Amino acid sequence: MKPSVPSLAVTAAWLACALSFPLSAADPLATIDQDLPAAIAWDFGRDAAPLQRIEAAVVASLDEPALREAVEYRLIHGLQTARLRGARDFFCRQLRTVGTERAVPALAALLRDPDSASMARYALERIGGPRVVSALEKAAEQTSGRLRIGCIESLGRLGAFRLDGPVGEALRSADPALAAAAADALALYNKPAAAVPLLEKVRPQAPPAVRLHVDNALLSLAEKLLAQGRWQAARRIYQTFSAQDQPSHLRTAALRGLLKADPASALDRLCAAIEDPDPAVQAAAIALVREPGAPEATRRLAKLSVRLPTATRALLLEALGDRSDPLALPTLVQAARDRDEPVRLAAVRALGALGRPQAAEALVAVAAESGGATQRAARMALLRLHRQEETDRTLLRLAAEGEPARRAEAIRALADRKSANLLPRLLEWTRDPSPAVRRAALAALGRTAGPAELPRLFALLRNPVSADDTSPAAAAIEAVFRRVNQPALLARPWLEAWQDAPASLRPVLLEWAPLAATADTLRVVRQSLQAADPAEREAAVRALAEWPTPDAAPDLLALARELKAANLRALTLRACVRLAGASPRPDAMYRQALALGRSDADLKMILAGLAEATTPEALDLVEPLLAKPAVQAEAAAALVRIADHARHRDADRAKAALEAVLRVRPDSPAAREARRIINDMEKFEGYILAWQAAGPYRVKGGDTKAIFETAFPPEQEDQSAVDWTPLTKGLHDWDINLEDQFGSLDRVAAYLRTAVWAPEAMPARLELGSDDAIKAWLNGRLVHAHYVTRGLAPAQDVVEVRLEKGWNRLLLKVVDNDGGWAVACRIRRPDGRAIPGLKVRPAPAR
Repeated sequence: MKPSVPSLAVTAAWLACALSFPLSAADPLATIDQDLPAAIAWDFGRDAAPLQRIEAAVVASLDEPALREAVEYRLIHGLQTARLRGARDFFCRQLRTVGTERAVPALAALLRDPDSASMARYALERIGGPRVVSALEKAAEQTSGRLRIGCIESLGRLGAFRLDGPVGEALRSADPALAAAAADALALYNKPAAAVPLLEKVRPQAPPAVRLHVDNALLSLAEKLLAQGRWQAARRIYQTFSAQDQPSHLRTAALRGLLKADPASALDRLCAAIEDPDPAVQAAAIALVREPGAPEATRRLAKLSVRLPTATRALLLEALGDRSDPLALPTLVQAARDRDEPVRLAAVRALGALGRPQAAEALVAVAAESGGATQRAARMALLRLHRQEETDRTLLRLAAEGEPARRAEAIRALADRKSANLLPRLLEWTRDPSPAVRRAALAALGRTAGPAELPRLFALLRNPVSADDTSPAAAAIEAVFRRVNQPALLARPWLEAWQDAPASLRPVLLEWAPLAATADTLRVVRQSLQAADPAEREAAVRALAEWPTPDAAPDLLALARELKAANLRALTLRACVRLAGASPRPDAMYRQALALGRSDADLKMILAGLAEATTPEALDLVEPLLAKPAVQAEAAAALVRIADHARHRDADRAKAALEAVLRVRPDSPAAREARRIINDMEKFEGYILAWQAAGPYRVKGGDTKAIFETAFPPEQEDQSAVDWTPLTKGLHDWDINLEDQFGSLDRVAAYLRTAVWAPEAMPARLELGSDDAIKAWLNGRLVHAHYVTRGLAPAQDVVEVRLEKGWNRLLLKVVDNDGGWAVACRIRRPDGRAIPGLKVRPAPAR
């Protein structure tokens, strides 16, 4: 359709407002007058700056009625003049903000335009009022299809229209989409009692697609009637939908409504629904049981549960637990011992949900007398019980007296609940006459004891009440060692236990020595290598093979040379390779381990460990083994893994090793992986990913500018207080996500350092990207500082620098404001090309 020409009345009003508005407040109007021609000619894809200025002026007018009126007249003029969809949409959006009844005619003129009707209705719905309703009804009578449906939908959202007008007519339409839209509109009508008869009249003959909307509308109106206190009218609708011949979803909705609309018969109706043959109605009724109610309801429902089929009974029992009504307790306790497992499980879970300390005794009994899923459910339910102190007092009483099996379960529950002041009682119960109680106490100590309780546990290991207690005591001690996981705290009780240990216990103590690894503990293990008892000697070897620090490496290398037993020798060789990775000189250890390989099997095992090496030097150890056919496959696999680890330190050496694998085993899985890594390396060459990191650092108050300017210890000459650690997390193809290394922090700084080797002195350029601010030092001199808030991209800052021949020290400081925290860095020639022979190592140059 053609847009209407601006009326003389609107134009005159616009001019009158412009002339009458005070000059001191005319800035928004001046802005609109200046940008209005561009806005009228605007369409999608063009410069939106004029629109943004007009929108700001519209917002500025909201609190000044006279200014707002003047702005509105200009927007109406713009809407009536605009020819393009983008411009009309813009003016409609602005009139939604400031429009009044004055804008209705201009907006109504677009209701018959397929391109602009939606935006016009968007504005009209915001304005509202009788004139808008009249305009929408008139448009609905004059349009068809989607335009007519849109007008019906808008009338519904307004909630006020003539029932004998276009909405009522549309409800009787043969067009299912139109009739459904009319039903949806009636669901929102602000006088529900008047709308109900129209929907009830068309419901019997409505096709299924329309009837769904009619039913939903009736249910919505019934909710409104309830809110208005018109119980009888709402009840009549719900009773229609509660009939047996109605679909399940309507019957369940009607059930909920009837419980509200007819409180006097609610409980009878709920109980009947629980026994309804329709599973959906049953499930809905049981879900309603969870809502709090009168005590009489709990008694009635508990009594009903006894005669229900197993599946329904189980559902109802769990719902009773969720009511948190202690009146359900006797029924749940009885059901927890039912012969049907689904009923037992439901009752046990309900007891846990009930959360009452009174349920503890029943749950302990069930846990003690059952097994499998029921026992697991009872133990979990004991954890859920509320009122910690009261429940724990009940459990302590149950743990102190009664049948041993129940006492044991009570002890377990106390430990699982981390009850206060439990340790002295547990230690006391380790001397109980009952074996079950002793075992439960020892298991609980394994989960709760610390280094302070270890002497008592070691004493139990030396002098158990029964020989059968030795294994549980040892398991408890090992559990404490593994859970505490602090060698310095564990070494003292271990060494004290060693002094008093008989020869028969020393092999057991040696098993735990690696968990208490200190210099003193290692000295004891070394002495045991010379023990007369073969079991103690073997235990010492096995302890060294599990030692977590490189201190044991010399002993392991010596054992690998001397041992005759193949199984123990294999253990020591494997340990040598494992510790080499943590050694200050890993390559020397790898070389010694390879020299100890007496067979192809030894070499294969050593190569498997060498595959975890990360240094370029390890490539030199493995590559010659490609010439040995018996271990060629293992050597190739190890070489590829090492090259993948080492490529960030020495890309040229890593690539050479990968190319060697391609030459020797071109069709192997190792070759395919080598090809993938080479392709990846060439895609992102030159980015430095080998760093040591320190941080995070922050200042009081969290000001990022202050963080940026503060010289934290890594910037200072004395580096003794700086804890430099390898940067191992957040490494991507070219960038480093510092949040992976330090956590999702805001307003902090981190430092990264590495050493760059140049084959000769040369000019270079340092390419930096950062999120957010960054500083850079080269060989101790500040070469760049940029305080900025931004997201990461490559080469956001390019700095001209000079590299010295040999190793150059590079230090970065990256400050995060909020959001992401990342950095990217590489060094190139001044023209951007790669520097041949450039190497990187994550350590300061000497």
